[in-house]
Amino acid sequence: MTHNDSAGKEPIKGPGFAAFIDLHDSTYAWDQNADTAAEMIRELYNSVETAVDKHGGRVGNFTGDGFMLLFTSVENSIICLSRIIQDWEKTRGKYIEKYSASGVSVPDGRFLALRTGVSFGNFGTLAIKDTIHYSGSGINKAQRCEVASKDYFWQETIDTLTSPNYVFIDSSAENLIQVRSDFSVSAQLPAQFKGYFQAAASAEKPEFESRKQFIYAVWPREKAGSTGKSARELKKLAWAQTKSDIGDRLIIAALTARSGIKFHKLAESSAGKTRDILFKEAVTAYKDALRIYTSEPDSLDYALTQSNLGHAMGDHAELLVGEEKKKTLEEAVSAYKEALRILTFESSPGDYAMAQNNLGHAMEDQADLLSGVAKKQKLGEAVTAYREALRVQTFESLPDNYAMTQYNIGTALIGQAKLLTGEEKNKRLAEALTAYSEAMRVHTQTHYPNRYIKLADKVAELKSLIR
Repeated sequence: MTHNDSAGKEPIKGPGFAAFIDLHDSTYAWDQNADTAAEMIRELYNSVETAVDKHGGRVGNFTGDGFMLLFTSVENSIICLSRIIQDWEKTRGKYIEKYSASGVSVPDGRFLALRTGVSFGNFGTLAIKDTIHYSGSGINKAQRCEVASKDYFWQETIDTLTSPNYVFIDSSAENLIQVRSDFSVSAQLPAQFKGYFQAAASAEKPEFESRKQFIYAVWPREKAGSTGKSARELKKLAWAQTKSDIGDRLIIAALTARSGIKFHKLAESSAGKTRDILFKEAVTAYKDALRIYTSEPDSLDYALTQSNLGHAMGDHAELLVGEEKKKTLEEAVSAYKEALRILTFESSPGDYAMAQNNLGHAMEDQADLLSGVAKKQKLGEAVTAYREALRVQTFESLPDNYAMTQYNIGTALIGQAKLLTGEEKNKRLAEALTAYSEAMRVHTQTHYPNRYIKLADKVAELKSLIR
């Protein structure tokens, strides 16, 4: 990438906000008419440079058909990108006409439109052959956000926003918007960011997933402004985010140690560490992050870090025994409950479902340490948590998650039934039968033969037990 920073300006360093702009279908445009493409890129560059100077940003790297921009506030980055998009939409039609006039077919309705991605994080300069380049986590994540926006930027509407008025940002940037009334912000848009571990569909227990799983479409309202955080506050937040990211990767390394498959470079570098050490280091990293994140105003990062902390402690508890296991599970449950104070079904459905599902697992593990009435009650709490997860993990939208959660409900209900007698026992067994039957709607003999056989055996056994 070639650096195109404004003359006379010193290179800048993060933490801050990186923004990517990419010209849709630019490769096709270059292939069809290189002269027109070059003219178009020059005009876009002038528009970008003018807007960036006006809104206190900096042009960082130039990618040939796009730009990486740097800002000290998320508000300025959104406003600047919105102005660039507005200006470019007035110009885009001219180049579509030029291509059409030369006999070039327009591939789609968003031909030569701008895609965007904004993220918060660290970045700095690299001098390579007397040229300054920018690199860092914020830049990497902004580029991932821009790539993820491909699934959404062509839509005519996203909530209250209408095309082409979309600037896409990730959750780290969305959480730092200080005057939310100045912006229209969409609901969470699920995104698969390359480079993050995703749980295998065949896992009996859902594995850890990256907390960066959503992007947002945003657009400034009238009179939107920028308050911005101080450099000191941004550095503290960057440190917390780094700690949280380290925790994520340590969890991946620990899971990798269990499965023997290398999903991430950190797993390779941590090969000499035991799972016990990796989980302990992950817990420490998340707790370090929580020294900075608070429930206000960093509520989403705070909640997600609490949820990840619960996951780390819940998985660590599998390696422990006795009082240490009991205490670790209690801390895991407390972390999940703290996360769920903020992660609601309405505001963060995906994170809500994940936290409820993992809370159910932790409570089932707690129940294994109990007996009698206390065990029955704890299993009941686990079932309640699983059923809350099913409000999001429906058969239509997330069939694999739906099936696994129904299976977990069935297992917990059977555990309760073993502690009961008479009609109450039959009721739990019947509910378990229903849950397993629902799981079989997904885990069919054709697509999941091993799971199907396992479920079919359990269903047959339950039918024989119900009187």
